[in-house]
Amino acid sequence: MNIKKNRAVVMRVVAYATIIILSVITTALLLFVALGYRFNRDGEVVKSGLLLVDNKPEAAQIYIDGKLEDGSSPGRFVLPTRSYELSLERTGYIGWKRQLTILPQTVLQVRYPILIPEKLTTEALVDIQKPQTITQADNNKQLVYHVANESNLRRIVLDPVQPEISIVTLPNTVTREGGSLGTVTFIDWSLNGKHVLAQQTLPSGAVHMLSIDVDNPDRTVDMTAAFAAAPPSDITYVDNETRIIYGLHEGTLRRYNIEDSTTELVAERILSFRSYGDDLLALTRLSEDGTQVEVTVQRGETEAVLETFADTAARPEIAYAEYDSDAYLVVASSDQKLARVYKDPLSKPILKRQIPFVLLPIESVETIKFSPNNQYVYLRSGQTVLTYDFENTRANTITLADTVSGDVTWMNGSHLAFQSDNLTNHLLDFDGNYNNEIVTSDAGVRLFYSQDLESAYRIISNTQATVLERVPLVAE
Repeated sequence: MNIKKNRAVVMRVVAYATIIILSVITTALLLFVALGYRFNRDGEVVKSGLLLVDNKPEAAQIYIDGKLEDGSSPGRFVLPTRSYELSLERTGYIGWKRQLTILPQTVLQVRYPILIPEKLTTEALVDIQKPQTITQADNNKQLVYHVANESNLRRIVLDPVQPEISIVTLPNTVTREGGSLGTVTFIDWSLNGKHVLAQQTLPSGAVHMLSIDVDNPDRTVDMTAAFAAAPPSDITYVDNETRIIYGLHEGTLRRYNIEDSTTELVAERILSFRSYGDDLLALTRLSEDGTQVEVTVQRGETEAVLETFADTAARPEIAYAEYDSDAYLVVASSDQKLARVYKDPLSKPILKRQIPFVLLPIESVETIKFSPNNQYVYLRSGQTVLTYDFENTRANTITLADTVSGDVTWMNGSHLAFQSDNLTNHLLDFDGNYNNEIVTSDAGVRLFYSQDLESAYRIISNTQATVLERVPLVAE
């Protein structure tokens, strides 16, 4: 009996000891993996990182250092820490290639490449009236444009086979002169893609600011007429609210409610502003005593002054966005050769005032724009574009070989687009690694891309007509 009891005790001790040993080994292995260690094919312990690869519009073969590692993207690779050459290939497409470095305990995501067909073709879809100005909704689904001397706007719902064209009939409350709207400059789309802000310049030179309801154009509001006592300029929608609009009037920033025609004072002595969400503002303003220009960020009652300029004529460029739980303010000014990026500008600084998170080597900045996903920001100075990647904390300087006609824009979260002075449309990776020449289009009318990146649309004129054409981005 005692022998059986002793045997049972011994078995329990052995079982407990085995569980403890296995737990220790498992914990050690998990820690080993978490710290980025792996065994290579020779059984040696090496530090490693994770590489995630994908592309559009069609799955590609993935090569690492010239060796085929996966026949069809997406791919996932655990790699020892060092530099590699990543290549993507697919028959009928221009190959994509870049150098990258795998760091220990990190995940590097390369999901942005777009493979462009080796041979691009165009397909005529429909004849249209030649646009004087045109805009694409942020959801990429529709175009709204104005034809010179017309009294209304036009709309195209994009479709690769049969786009739908309609007239956006504006109400009589929108001013015309001689039956014409004059020139309509589109400013900002609402988040729901159904409203657009525009500046109307009449033939007489009078300027009106409009909030256009594209689906229900009879609800369009002429803000200049509706708020005649303090007509706004420099307008933008407040987050996803289409009834509330930030507007600037003679240095005073207000919230304009276009439903009940009321206004709310927000801030005074304002030179320029950038809004984010429904309650955050990045501002340039005159100091209270009028002797300095200040760059500030405010949310409700909380405010931080990041920079001051003794020259009251200073007009620094600013941009604000939030990415991966952090906030970033970018400031560039003509008196300095470095742009400044402040991280979490509303947090309490260790010193008297916050110091920049990073300095970017670019001067005479004309434009600062965050990408739609806020991972990147670009700063443009003439033919030079500097981009900064907030996820990988890396700056890239791009020198554009072709003269830019108009502005450089974000095509999506990781690609820049522009039209050159020879009317060719370009599509660039955020770091300038690939500069693809697509097709030409009418001057001032860039290419418009579908959300799935399977189609681009161009407007092209000849002596007979102006045509909306589709450019297939999927190789035949």
